[in-house]
This record gives sequence, structure tokens and C-alpha cells, in this order.
Amino acid sequence: MKARVFSAYIKGVDQKPAASVWGERLPFNTVCGEFESPSGGWVHSIGFSPNGESVAFASHDSSLTVATPATGEVTSVRSPNLPFKSLVWSDQSTIAVSGHDCSPMIYAYDGAAWRLVKRLGEDDKNRRSATASPSNNNAAFNLFRQMDSRSQPAKTSSTPGGDGSLKSVHQNTITELHRDPAGNPFDISTSGLDGRLIQWNIQA
Repeated sequence: MKARVFSAYIKGVDQKPAASVWGERLPFNTVCGEFESPSGGWVHSIGFSPNGESVAFASHDSSLTVATPATGEVTSVRSPNLPFKSLVWSDQSTIAVSGHDCSPMIYAYDGAAWRLVKRLGEDDKNRRSATASPSNNNAAFNLFRQMDSRSQPAKTSSTPGGDGSLKSVHQNTITELHRDPAGNPFDISTSGLDGRLIQWNIQA
């Protein structure tokens, strides 16, 4: 239920680190910072900003917290959505998060506060590509599907998609979110329990 930053500097092995916002003398295992989620939710994901001077973490209380030791500012944004499972920074003022709500969300710092600015997947322009569905040529898969369909209840129109599907591109929890390390920092990918791998451009 807390996010902690420790020093991993090992004397005699690593080059002595320069003074930073995290401290000046940093022997191994020094606690450089400790931050708590607003309602005590356990932490699912954590990441440093590109310049290393801020840290953000997502908690099970549906919050995103950003801490900046240089200013002493710790800002938490409570989301009305389900908890996030993963986060990545795209730049110093943009964080992408995803999780149980099945849609990646983009938070941006406007100079005063962190705010939700976009939900990806509400239209197709953000989506780059997706993996194909499981092959229908697989005999075992087809047999399982036929057996399952015999006891599957009829779909209703009470769900957002009207046919039992969600409006989001992902149809189940997004478990991993990654930024392309060799390309545009605004190109990200998500994978989830629905077996899909989706590539997005969050600036589109």
C-alpha cells in the first residue's frame, strides 16, 4: 500500500552517484522516498518519469499518484473507473494507464493538476494494429468452441456493445502496457486477458 524508492548503489562496484532530487549520500538500501496511496490500496504499477525526478504509481483504490521530491509535491488523482494495472510515462507531462476498465487512458499535467484527457479505443484512429483471433483452422479449438456453444446462454442487448461485447477494443482486463523503447515515445502497446495485443499512438 506504499511506493518506496531505494538506493541500489553498491560501493566499489558502481560509480558514485551524483547528488539528485533523491538525495546526496545514498549508501545501498537507503530509502529515498516513501509515498502512500490515498485510500491504502495496494500498488499495482510504478514508473519513473523520463528525467528520473518524479515517480508515479497506480493503486487498487483506482488512484494515480505522482510524487516529485524536488518540490515535495505528491498529487493523487482518484478515478471513477476500475483500478489500473499498468502505467508508462510518455514524456514529463503525459502518463498512460490501463487495467480492469479495458481501455487505456491518458493523463496529462496542465501546469496545475494531472487530468484525464483521453480514453483510447473510443474510435479507431488511435489504434495501430491488433493480433488476429485464434485460428479457426485449429481442430481442437473448433471442438472446444462447439462444446461450449451448446450450453452458452443467449446474448442480451443489456451490455454496452449490444451483443455481449464491450465498446472498448480490449474485451477483458489489460494486464500489460509498454512504450516502444526504440521508437516514438507516444507509441504504446497493450496486452490483456482477452489474448489481444494492440498498438496505439496516443497523439492520434
